[in-house]
Amino acid sequence: MSTISFLPFINENLSQEYVIPVYIGEGFSSLVPSLIVFVQGINRNQQLCQNMTYVISNLTFYELKSTKPASTFSVSIFFSIITLFFILSFFSFVILNKKLRPKQDLDNKNGENMIFLDSQRETPGENVSKNSFEIVYLLILTFIISFFMYGVLLGLQSYSTLAYSHLAFNLSINLGNLMLPMVIFFSIVSYKLSLWALTVEFFIALLISVYIVFISFCSPCPPLMTHWSGSFLIVLAWIVSECLFLRLRCVIAATLEKYGQNILLVLGWVTLLGQVCGGIVVYILVDIMKVFVDRPDCQDQIEFCHKFIESVMDDQYEQSVSLWKQIVNDFKIYNSNVNWFVFVLVVIFSWGGWIEIFGIWAELPLIVNSLPEGWRLPSILTGATQIGQIGSLAYLLLNQIVPKHFSLKRIIFVKLITTTVSTLILSFVWKKTYFIFGEERSVGLLSLVLVFSLCDGFSTISTIPFITKFFKKEYIIPYYIGEALFALIPSVIAIIQGAGDDLGCQNVVTSVQKFDNFSNAYFLNETFLEPIALKPIFSVKTYFLIIFGFLSMSLIAFTLLNSSVVKKEKNIKPNEKLDNLCVNEFDNPLLHKPKFQTLETQHRKEKNLLLSLNFFITFCFYGILPGVQSYSTLPYGNNVFHLSINLSNILLPIAIFLSVWSYNVSLKQILIEFSVAVMFSAYIVFISFKSPCPPFLDSKFGPVMICASWILSQAIFMRVRCIISTRLERFGEKILLKSGSLTLLGEVVGGILIFLVVEKFRIFEEKPECVFDLSYCSWLDISGIWCELPFMIHDLPEGWRLPSILSAISQFAQIGPFVYLLIRYFFPTKIDNVKVIYLILITGAVSCLLLAFFWNKTVLIHEEKRSIYLYIFHFTLSLLDGMSTLTFLPYIGEYFAKEYIIPNYIGESFSSLVPAVLALIQGFHEEDCDYLDQNKTSTFKVPKNAYKPKYSVLIYFLLIFFLLLISIMAFSYLNFSKYARRARKNRFSWVSTEFALGEDIEEDTVRRDKEMQQKLNIKEKEKEIQFLFILTFMVTFVYYGFLPGLMSYSTIPYSNKFFHLSINLSNILLPFSIILSIFSYEVSIQRICLESILPFILAFYIYLISVFSPCPPFVSNKNEIGGYLIVICWIVSSLMFMRIRCLIATKLGKYGKNILFKLGCFTILGQVFGGLIIFMMVDYLRLFIDKPKCAPINFCY
Repeated sequence: MSTISFLPFINENLSQEYVIPVYIGEGFSSLVPSLIVFVQGINRNQQLCQNMTYVISNLTFYELKSTKPASTFSVSIFFSIITLFFILSFFSFVILNKKLRPKQDLDNKNGENMIFLDSQRETPGENVSKNSFEIVYLLILTFIISFFMYGVLLGLQSYSTLAYSHLAFNLSINLGNLMLPMVIFFSIVSYKLSLWALTVEFFIALLISVYIVFISFCSPCPPLMTHWSGSFLIVLAWIVSECLFLRLRCVIAATLEKYGQNILLVLGWVTLLGQVCGGIVVYILVDIMKVFVDRPDCQDQIEFCHKFIESVMDDQYEQSVSLWKQIVNDFKIYNSNVNWFVFVLVVIFSWGGWIEIFGIWAELPLIVNSLPEGWRLPSILTGATQIGQIGSLAYLLLNQIVPKHFSLKRIIFVKLITTTVSTLILSFVWKKTYFIFGEERSVGLLSLVLVFSLCDGFSTISTIPFITKFFKKEYIIPYYIGEALFALIPSVIAIIQGAGDDLGCQNVVTSVQKFDNFSNAYFLNETFLEPIALKPIFSVKTYFLIIFGFLSMSLIAFTLLNSSVVKKEKNIKPNEKLDNLCVNEFDNPLLHKPKFQTLETQHRKEKNLLLSLNFFITFCFYGILPGVQSYSTLPYGNNVFHLSINLSNILLPIAIFLSVWSYNVSLKQILIEFSVAVMFSAYIVFISFKSPCPPFLDSKFGPVMICASWILSQAIFMRVRCIISTRLERFGEKILLKSGSLTLLGEVVGGILIFLVVEKFRIFEEKPECVFDLSYCSWLDISGIWCELPFMIHDLPEGWRLPSILSAISQFAQIGPFVYLLIRYFFPTKIDNVKVIYLILITGAVSCLLLAFFWNKTVLIHEEKRSIYLYIFHFTLSLLDGMSTLTFLPYIGEYFAKEYIIPNYIGESFSSLVPAVLALIQGFHEEDCDYLDQNKTSTFKVPKNAYKPKYSVLIYFLLIFFLLLISIMAFSYLNFSKYARRARKNRFSWVSTEFALGEDIEEDTVRRDKEMQQKLNIKEKEKEIQFLFILTFMVTFVYYGFLPGLMSYSTIPYSNKFFHLSINLSNILLPFSIILSIFSYEVSIQRICLESILPFILAFYIYLISVFSPCPPFVSNKNEIGGYLIVICWIVSSLMFMRIRCLIATKLGKYGKNILFKLGCFTILGQVFGGLIIFMMVDYLRLFIDKPKCAPINFCY
């Protein structure tokens, strides 16, 4: 009742400012009992246990029983004190009613002036009608807040804290209550917040609440149970969540007070409704479904958790277990098979796979207009990336010829070192251009992109085999998490940098010499428009230096993972032991030959299907889509371009993390997910063909749809790749090698195809800058590479073609992985995967560092300026990333369990998240133009002031460089630390390591049986593996190859803001998508297929928007539906593509590192093909159109 009546009373009698004291009082209602409890002394001691001795029949028994701590006074005195405070509250309310009068009476005392003001003031009813969206939005937030704060969290407080200690339980209750009044006092100076700021605080509190719920699900054995940091984190989470939720309630109430008493009454009812719903939900989960488990008193935590996990593993085979319990049990089993510290190292190591390439894409909003390629740059980069996959193809051939001379560790070391160094160089030479083939080219950028593509192609082939060789298949998931992070991290840096703001145009007056009819010379002032370059918080040079740092971190992480040579240990479950014991039964062909042939045929079909999917995923994901990203998004606006890049990168890790809970999926699910991603990819390509005037250009539906297509297609493709890799792991290292090869092939084919379409045939068209139309919303060109495109595109001569060019370079760089495959084929024993990963990480970090300083250097080549240094470093980073595709997953599969595949993809998604967040923080701005009349005969469109980002591109790339350094450190720790070595060798969980008394060495006979069983599994699931390979090819073809080349064309026509958001938001959300995959990383093939459908649909929508560029649908809609839609498409496609990759890798992880190595090959192939195809479409065929700078108002007509 107080919730419903207090606020209307304040609204009726007092002003808006008195809403805050109401919540201060509510905070004191929690503070006072906590202070009394502290005085009472209940927190001084935790619950104690004492030995009780019993003697029965001359036998002595000992039992631990709990004893109650002593307190200063009794419970009755406690409630008596609380009663006194109730009486004090009652007298205060009586005094308020006597001293104060309603606000209406006070207003009437001010006379005629007040009456006049009242006549000008809007009534509450008018306010409600005009601000209905704000009211509904705030009421929804209130419901969610009360649902969690007073409903769900309160019912889970004991499960989330008592698992650590009684002290944590008491502190989480009382310290939070002590802090509540202080937080509300702070709200006095900041209670008037915008909806944007309020939403940010809400999501922070919501994320913390999700962490509390997650810990409750892990109860009674949560992570970090035996370490002090676990208790500290859960207490801190409780304090911060309570304070933020109460502050949000205070701010919402103060905001809604102006709408009248009725709205506040509704607010109270909504609060009660949320509280009731949350309480009912948590009651059902706790008391009816028995989802949460408590631990008996006076029991040793480690011993109890060890027995608990064993019981959970025994119970997983019961058919009566519900779906919800099965999900919880799956996660607990995953938790028991994973060392979370090694999990983190795998994530950090994995983001070094392609972080420099994604860093360039995230920076496209800053550099695309700074280089001569323009809108064609994404396609050109895609083509360059696919060219670099030649190295992967060479590696495949050499690995087949001389397999003993190749070491996964060495290849990965070389890749990491090369990409690290190349990134450092790229920061200095990215803007260098030369005149080549009659056109100025960004030689600095494109050449390094070739290097990156060459190295990254190697990582695609070698990483998963490395992981499955040295780790459990569970570590495939962290690999894909890291793969999602290498798109996320550059996006976060780009957001911080301030990329994504639409450029302006300025009026420039020049004197032109002319001659009259008598050959007399005279000078005439002529006015023309030229674009204004943006100034971010830090430069592109600094940005690449940051990428260099992250590559260095990846190199260090890989070094730590390889701290010692550890043999891969297999977990032998009871059913597996039975299978191993029965292997010799196949010696009797008369008894078992038909059954064996059936299983072999089924496995062959599965392998073929997975490999084919892997090819098509990379064909779309890494090949086609990157080359058309500018054409599919830029017609809707630069902000759409920005959002489609960064949101998809942000959501990629989430898609992969979700695979933790569903990485064991069926082939049907894989096909469904793949089909969904293909549909999104098809839409993206369609929009690119319609560029620069795609459908829905005059409404918000177009931008929202293209963003959603990009996000979903990339997320689903990534998840399908993860699932395919996990599914192929059980077929062995050779299948993983084939998967990596097909990945490279798909990337190369897609990249070459899109390169020819964009660069050679120029099928896609760009939209000129400063174009306005009644059916066209405000638009400006972009300047940046992926997250940085809003800042870089105007500083580089390529313009809108820059994403396509970079995408093509990425595909050309896949020559590196192919060379790596050839070397591994001829010299398989001489290649150390760890050393190769080190080389990849170090080279990538150095390249990113150089890119920060040279990204905007141009060279005149064939009468056209080219960002040659950007090309070079992009090539280098693409080459290294291709190498990481071949090395990272094999490394995880070799040294860790398959559960670590998910953190690998989480790390990959974080490589998208961080740059996206940085790019969003960097800022974005919309274009605003004025009319300029000259001599009363002509009218020009003159843009107003340009936006200055918060930091430059240099700072952005420097941040990426530091992330690479962190990746190197994490990888080094994974290789050299005793903690990681123990996790790699014995595969103990964080609980079971406490019971490890020595190293558990496998017997040779058991090892041989396992190898035979693994080969048998590969034969049985050959078709499934092939299908996952094909799906991976398609995902990478669309996600890494085709779509990036269309990002500028699909987002910039709506606004530079959407270009900025599409890049960075997708990158930011990537890790979360991978993290959520922990709860569903073992899914069926059917589920993977189902999840693949949506991202392909979104990718198709993005393509359609790029086709219509620079006048896509909804481009002139005032509500910017088209821009937001394209951002959603980019985000959802990125997340789902990343999750699909994670699911595929997890699915293939059980087949060994060879299968994961092949998965990396398919990843690179898909990326190469997709990038080259979009490059041909954008830069060669010029099929997509970008908008001219400062074009007339009727451009789209």
